[in-house]
Amino acid sequence: MHVYTMGLSNYAQTVLNLIDPDKVYFGDRVITSKESPNTKTLDLVVADKRRVVIVDDTVDVWPNDKSNLLQITKYEYFRDGDDNAKLKSYAEKKIDESPENGSLASVLKFLQDIHRRFEEELDSEDLRLLIHDRCRQGCF
Repeated sequence: MHVYTMGLSNYAQTVLNLIDPDKVYFGDRVITSKESPNTKTLDLVVADKRRVVIVDDTVDVWPNDKSNLLQITKYEYFRDGDDNAKLKSYAEKKIDESPENGSLASVLKFLQDIHRRFEEELDSEDLRLLIHDRCRQGCF
C-alpha cells in the first residue's frame, strides 16, 4: 500500500505516525506534493494498474486513473484549518463515525472483499471491474 497526498511530507509523516507507527502497512511508500504537485498518477506507483485500488475523496486529482478510483466521502476527524466551516469535525464533537456503518468501515469491508477475491482468484484479473460495479451502487 501507498500513501499518496497532495500535502507536504511533514503532513504525511504525521498521519503515518498515527495510523502506521511501526511501518507495517505503508513502510516508506509515500508520495507527496513534492513528487506530484498538481495531479496524482499511478505512473509513480510500481504496480500493475489492473490490480490497484485508489481510495480518495477527490476525483479531479486523478485525471488518468479514474477507473482505479473508489471515491469516498471526505473524512474530517480534525478541522482542516477553515475557521468558517459550518460543520464541526469529529474531534470537535468528541465522536467518530459509526464503526459498523460509517464510510471508512464500509470501504474496509469492500477492500477486504476485493482482497479475498484476489486471494481466491475470483474476478482478480482486473480489479477495476469490481470498482466500477461498486461505484454504480454509490460512493462510500
